[in-house]
Amino acid sequence: MVFNLLTGLRRELSSSAMGRAEANVGVVKVMDERLDRLAEVFASRKRVHAELVLVDVALPRADDRATDAGEELARVASDVDGFAIVLDAFSATPEQVVEELDDALLAIVLSDLGKVERRVERLQKEIQRGQKDHEREMRLFARMKEQLEGGRRFRVQDIAPQDQHLVRGFQFLSLQPVLVLLNVGDDDVAGLRQEPVRARAADLGLPLDVVAGRVELELTELPDDDREVFQAEYGIAEPARTRCIHAAYSMLHLVTFFTAAENEARAWPVEAGTTAVEAAGKVHTDMAKGFICAETVALDRLFEAGSFAHSRSRGDVRLEGRDYVIREGDMVTFRFSH
Repeated sequence: MVFNLLTGLRRELSSSAMGRAEANVGVVKVMDERLDRLAEVFASRKRVHAELVLVDVALPRADDRATDAGEELARVASDVDGFAIVLDAFSATPEQVVEELDDALLAIVLSDLGKVERRVERLQKEIQRGQKDHEREMRLFARMKEQLEGGRRFRVQDIAPQDQHLVRGFQFLSLQPVLVLLNVGDDDVAGLRQEPVRARAADLGLPLDVVAGRVELELTELPDDDREVFQAEYGIAEPARTRCIHAAYSMLHLVTFFTAAENEARAWPVEAGTTAVEAAGKVHTDMAKGFICAETVALDRLFEAGSFAHSRSRGDVRLEGRDYVIREGDMVTFRFSH
C-alpha cells in the first residue's frame, strides 16, 4: 500500500507475495520548485528532476532460517542505499508492531551473517598459511560475526574510518541506514496509539514517520481542491510522498546541486561532502577527467539577480577548485578541457 502510494503504481504488494520471484520497482520524481524557477531563468527546453528508485522487497520472517530467504533478500537489495521498513499498524497491537520491527531488523542481520561467516572462514585459512597481513581484517570480521550472531546490526559507526575500506564490496545490508514507516489506519492518522513503536525506534536510533496509507491513497483519486480539504480534515499537513522524500534525503545525507543551460535544467542529488570534481563526474566522466574549475552561484542569489549574467556582474558567481565542497542549492557550471 505504501509502495503504491509513494510511486503512484498499482502493484501486488510484498506482504501478499512472499516468495515472489521478482521485486516491485518504482521511480519517484523529486519535484522541486527551484528547478522550475531555474528553467525559467535559462529558458531551458527540458527539466530533469531528481529521482528516487524504490524496491518493494518481502522481508523473510526471523524464524525462516531453514530457507535461503536471507540470501535472497541480500541479492535483491544488494545495490540499495538505504531501507524503509514499512510496519502495518492497521489491525496489529503496538506490541505486535514492535515485534514486526525487531523481526525485520533481524532479517537484515541474518542476510549479512552468512557473508561474514564465509569471510571469517577464508581469512582463518589464509592466516594459517602465514598471511599475517590479514590479521587486522580478521579481528574486524570476527567482531562483526559476534555482533550479528547476537542479533544486532553492525553499523558504519561501529567501524573505525581506517578500516572501512575492508568492508567495501561486500554490500552488507546492516551498514545501510534505516527509516521506519508506520502505516496507520484512518482512526489514528497521527499514530498517537503507537507510542511503544516510537519508543522502540528511538531506542534503536532509527528515524520514524507515520503514514496513513489507505487514507492518502484514496485522497490521490480526488481533484486537487477536494484533496486539500480532506487532508486538512484528517490533519495531514504534507502528503506522505513529500515527507518520505525529505526523510530519505535526510537519512542518506543528500544535498542537491543544479545545472542549467538552454537545452536542459537538471537537479543532481549527491552525498553531503561531495567535492566539485566528484560532482562533475556525476554529470559526465569527461568533466571530472578534464576538470578546470566550477562556476558556482547560490540559487537564492541567482533568483534575486534574475539572470546568470546579472549574478556574475554582482559578484555572486564564484570560481571554485576541484576540492570545493558542493552546498545545498548550488547552481554549477563545470569548466573542463576535452
